[in-house]
Amino acid sequence: MINELLTRLWQNGKYSYYWTTPDKLSHWFSVETPARCPNGNRNVYFGVNPVCSIPQVNAQGEPRPPQYVRSQNNCINVVNCLFGEFDFKDWQNTDNIKNHLKQFPFPSMVTFSGGGYHCFWLLDSTFFINSDELRQRIRAIQANWVNFTGSDGQSKDLARVLRVPGTKNYKECYAPNFPTVEIIKAKYDLTYLLDDLDEMSRPEPVEVEPLPDIPVNPICDDVERYRALALKSACEIIRKALDGEKHNTLLRAARLLGGYIAGGIVTEAEATRALELEIEHKANVCNLKAAYRTIQDGIKYGLGYPITLEDKLQEREQFQRQNGNGTKEQPVNDRLYWARQYEGFWEKVR
Repeated sequence: MINELLTRLWQNGKYSYYWTTPDKLSHWFSVETPARCPNGNRNVYFGVNPVCSIPQVNAQGEPRPPQYVRSQNNCINVVNCLFGEFDFKDWQNTDNIKNHLKQFPFPSMVTFSGGGYHCFWLLDSTFFINSDELRQRIRAIQANWVNFTGSDGQSKDLARVLRVPGTKNYKECYAPNFPTVEIIKAKYDLTYLLDDLDEMSRPEPVEVEPLPDIPVNPICDDVERYRALALKSACEIIRKALDGEKHNTLLRAARLLGGYIAGGIVTEAEATRALELEIEHKANVCNLKAAYRTIQDGIKYGLGYPITLEDKLQEREQFQRQNGNGTKEQPVNDRLYWARQYEGFWEKVR
């Protein structure tokens, strides 16, 4: 199964490699003639995405022999999957991870890393990178997918390495019974259109219409009015989230406040604290550390889409012209779709 896994991930690429620790050595080879997996009592990883050429310099731009250079984002030439890491240290136990993943598309492959799950969503066709624009697009899609699924935010670069199934996880915390990395689920015929995954995970612009029933102190200026509105609206978004929706809802709320921060209406400190307090008081939040990361990721994204006072004043005027004192009906987003589609799948994963 490991050969089929790597064959699918490296399809249409030229080179890939194994990386070992603690010696920190790279073992490069042509994907047409893969090298034997390194052995010995060491951790072994593989490059998820293949490269067009073996890098000649290290991450600092210094010339080095192949065994001392690792994959780099600008060398990746094809992508055959989107991936996500879900570590037990962030989720406490396997059930929390399984329950969380039920709301997302069924992964084509799942590996047990010894410390969590690595999930892969295979693409129906290879995404070829032959321009900087395409490279930026696939990097953004992979990053959005990580944010969307709530996987490890530190594991989203195209040059990522993950543990090789069949090897052992030699982290000291697992001694002396080092766990074996293994493939626990594989549906190689299950593939996805990249455009579908992109559309599903792409951050949606969040626009909260002015609420006519919000009391406004007449002595407050417009900035203070929209500051209070922004904070209240973001907190209400989180407060109304159902179980299974909290991650994406928190991300949306954080992106909203990120826009207000960029527009000079809300400060980052007060936005962060408001969101943290709201999620801390939310029931059934099993991983506050991950929630805090989600807040930071959402704010960072929202900073790229400023919401200024001028924008809000124009929006309010237009809204009042078109709707008077009414409110727009909000679409229903059924986040349990994938749970129903693949009911029972995660129960079979240990």
